[in-house]
Amino acid sequence: MFFYRCPLKCFTKINENDRNNIFAKFYSLKTKDEQDIYLQGLIEKRSVGRRRKKTTESEEIKKSCTYIHFVLVGNTRVRVCQKAFLSLNGISKKRVQRIKILLSNNETPRDKRGHNPKVHAVPEESNILIRQHVESFPLKQTHYSGKPMSYLDARLNVKLMYQLFKEKHPGSSIKYDYYLKYFREHFNYRFGRPQVDTCCQCEELGVKVKSSSLGDAAKRTAAAELIVHKRRAKKFYQYLKNAETRCKTNENVLALSFDYMQNLHLPETPVQDLFYLTQLTVNVFNIHNFKTGESFFYIYHEGNGNKGPNEVCSFLLHYIKNYVPDNVEELLLFCDNCPGQNKNNTVIRMCMALVETRFKKVEQIYPIRGHSFLPCDRDFGTVKKLLRRFDRIFSVHEFTRLIITSSASRKFTVMEVEKNDIWDFKNWWTKFYKKNIVSLETSKKGIPRRQQQNFSVSQFHHFRHDASKPGYVSASPFIDSPFNKHTFYLKMPNTGIVRWPSNNAYQSKIPIKETKVNHIKLVMKYIPDKHKPFYNDIVNWPTKT
Repeated sequence: MFFYRCPLKCFTKINENDRNNIFAKFYSLKTKDEQDIYLQGLIEKRSVGRRRKKTTESEEIKKSCTYIHFVLVGNTRVRVCQKAFLSLNGISKKRVQRIKILLSNNETPRDKRGHNPKVHAVPEESNILIRQHVESFPLKQTHYSGKPMSYLDARLNVKLMYQLFKEKHPGSSIKYDYYLKYFREHFNYRFGRPQVDTCCQCEELGVKVKSSSLGDAAKRTAAAELIVHKRRAKKFYQYLKNAETRCKTNENVLALSFDYMQNLHLPETPVQDLFYLTQLTVNVFNIHNFKTGESFFYIYHEGNGNKGPNEVCSFLLHYIKNYVPDNVEELLLFCDNCPGQNKNNTVIRMCMALVETRFKKVEQIYPIRGHSFLPCDRDFGTVKKLLRRFDRIFSVHEFTRLIITSSASRKFTVMEVEKNDIWDFKNWWTKFYKKNIVSLETSKKGIPRRQQQNFSVSQFHHFRHDASKPGYVSASPFIDSPFNKHTFYLKMPNTGIVRWPSNNAYQSKIPIKETKVNHIKLVMKYIPDKHKPFYNDIVNWPTKT
């Protein structure tokens, strides 16, 4: 039993069960307003029954009223003292004093917390200005990563964006710290091209080896897999180094590596308005010759060609016809695993056609994903080093001149490509070669269908073509692997000698995005007069939405 001393010098007896019910009933009310109204209903205001005098002073204490407290025990109101009232309801004395003042003024309790505006709160109009400013910058999308990501121009950063914001809105009181906080919370875009070429398997296995939640057996398995993976990756570079040695010691062997450079853009000018606009894309394709150390560049803007197998095959065939000596009998090709450009059915069939028309042997070597550093990348680094020194570039011709002069030790040759230089290889090979077929090793009788190996380009990293076996291709899952080799016969019957494509890939100009053309119109005022004919041609180019 709980006993509370009342002002009337008697005991109010409330058992434990009643006390729990009083407490539970009060806190079953969800809002503070409901609780305060409930408490106010349990307090009565009465006139003072007897006035007392101070013990130290003769002046009488003038008290206007007194308050009586009750609690509900079942449906019965039981009078208690203030101390019991506070204890049974689990509330503070300050809260009850506020309710008494409202009761004296005949007012209903009302919760006013959070209704007063904050003194230092940023108005919503400023947040809208920041959002509109960030959204005014054009975004770029990743092309080859598994998860699509958006990123801003590599020349930008948050500090520069804030400076541009202040220039655009000079009357705004937004500070840099708040601009940065808003950017991180609502956008948090990356700047420049994100790192998508890192090896996923190396990262995953490295985390497993260092993980504290895995057992020793799992860690040893991950460590062994990591060692095997790195050895396979190293095999590519060993094969590349041996190919370079063979090229220099054997005049009948030639090795080439090829790849696309990171996109360039026109016009290149330090004008701030250009940060908010999209630009004309310029594509650069490089073929590096291991024997001579020279590089050949093909350059063109997006209105003259895309970045696909038609372009890759056209450039390779052009280089072979014009720059590969007739005495070369064996050709080695090194490139990365990009399926939209280098590693696809079209490039495979072109190499098959090369052994039927020109070479005795052709090999295609693809590295392990994430371990694809090629001699082309060194050439690209040399070119970019010079391009960073120029802040105003207005034409493809200027890019051509800068690429040629970027290297003093290595000879760079550049060809400016038109749409008529690109042939339709994607539709050409279907007349001479099959698309899919089961390997000779797994097409025998008695082998279940689920164990048969179809010709899937993505599953292999080493392809061999031999003129002694036209129409056949030997594919291995790893470079120079003695195991799991598969042979495929892809030649169509009764097709005769292969003839190179005679149709161009593009019958007319390739349309450019309408938004991009409109943005180029806005920067025409920054273009020098001698370059305006080129941009006038781009402005009148066919567009697409």
